[in-house]
Amino acid sequence: MYLRSPLYDILKTQGAVFKSYDEFLFELPAHFVSIQQEYRSLKQACVCIDFSYYGSIKLTGKHAQDFLNRMSTNNLKNLNINEFTSTVLTNDKGRIIDLIVVYRLVDGLLITTSPQNHINIIAWLEKYIIMDDVKIENLSSKIIQLGLIGPRSADVLITMTAMDPPKQNHVVQFLIAGNSIYVARSHQLDEGFLLVTDISGIDALWNLFVAQDIGVCGMDAYLAARIEQRKPIFRRELTDKYNPLEAGLAQAVSFNKGCYIGQEVIARLDSYNKIQKHLVLLKSEEPVSLGSKITAGNQEIGIVTSSSYSYSNKQNLALGYVKTEFTSGTASFTIFTDGKLIHAEICP
Repeated sequence: MYLRSPLYDILKTQGAVFKSYDEFLFELPAHFVSIQQEYRSLKQACVCIDFSYYGSIKLTGKHAQDFLNRMSTNNLKNLNINEFTSTVLTNDKGRIIDLIVVYRLVDGLLITTSPQNHINIIAWLEKYIIMDDVKIENLSSKIIQLGLIGPRSADVLITMTAMDPPKQNHVVQFLIAGNSIYVARSHQLDEGFLLVTDISGIDALWNLFVAQDIGVCGMDAYLAARIEQRKPIFRRELTDKYNPLEAGLAQAVSFNKGCYIGQEVIARLDSYNKIQKHLVLLKSEEPVSLGSKITAGNQEIGIVTSSSYSYSNKQNLALGYVKTEFTSGTASFTIFTDGKLIHAEICP
């Protein structure tokens, strides 16, 4: 069953054309005016994107930070109040459970999970809470997340809040109509910010965006940009078939912290250079479908996980996993999709 964002009714009044997205398990705006126009605004100016379909969990208790540090790949011990970082939850085989973002706030750890994966993560974490003083709260239906995305986002944010934008990995807070709004750099796309508040602040936050006359952007333009920027997402590139190093998430892995679930496997892959495949960006002569096989000669060497059209480069792009030995240099392949072979190359 596909869910709807708390902003569904608001977005509908803005002319949203909704579509069901398997990767999110949500019915979300595909576009408002046109994909091309929204993509151009995202790349050249500033747009608002609803990210409220991401899950939210809160961890509290005196052992919360140490516990999550022991459960995930990155070093969270030195995460200070009003800082955030990405980290990966992995199983005992070192495979991905989820890429999460951890915000350390005054009253606990706010965790952003992939869409509709928060229940699995809560169950996973609760399994390992034994003597720890840790409490887990599901806030997924109570949190609003709006992206302010694009090269002009910093200027717009300053006008909106009368504050300097937060530094990398930092969180700032401001009040509007009695509602606390947290602001941090966006992890969905490179240029932009994420504004997070309680659902009670939905009108105040939305009116703040309206006052700046910021255009709204649908999922189709966003997904095209995220493929260009090689941003992996859950149910596409991030699944339990792959490990963080294969998925290009080395920045979310600490190789000198203590043990965590899956640590021995990931450390061994890194130490002995045994990473079997890598996530790559491909360009192709024609569109390719999700799940299409990537081949070199008569050998199957990978699989397509996402695809879209790049309006900037005017070419078809795809993300996919390719065996490591085929990822060096200017490799070219064929992709078997929809009953035909299509030429493809790895983008530098």
